[in-house]
Amino acid sequence: MKTAFVTALALAAALGCCAAIGARPDVSAAAAAAPARKLEAARGRYRQFCARCHDGDFSGTEWRQAGRRIPDFTSGPWHESHTDAQLVASILEGKGSRMPAFGHALTDDQARELVALIRQVNPARPAAQEPVPTDFAIRYATLRDQLEALRKEYRELDKAPAKPER
Repeated sequence: MKTAFVTALALAAALGCCAAIGARPDVSAAAAAAPARKLEAARGRYRQFCARCHDGDFSGTEWRQAGRRIPDFTSGPWHESHTDAQLVASILEGKGSRMPAFGHALTDDQARELVALIRQVNPARPAAQEPVPTDFAIRYATLRDQLEALRKEYRELDKAPAKPER
């Protein structure tokens, strides 16, 4: 019984640390403005890294008129045929000789912000996709389930009549 209790306490402490990492305080005006700041930063990165080929209007018309294959980010069918994960991979890893990789200059989060910006260009974009759980999220969920199982076991053990010690 003591072992289960100690294990439950250790697991609770670990979950408390994990929860603290992901904990969010009450939403303030600054926090509410964060998405707008991220979007504005993404616009700046788009101008810096993308606009020379994809044009400032996201259409890529100039390059297509020059005979090159380049997507039109304003096209609904194009958006429907590409997942966010595919776009992030293209931004970070490039696309063969057609598109350079920007993984050396952009973080994963910055690439995702660029994808969010590109998705906003198409007013009829597809519904947001379910996010793929990260290793942390999967491990956290597993630990949370284990903690709940230990709590249940502890409650059951606590209700059991005490056996006399010999």
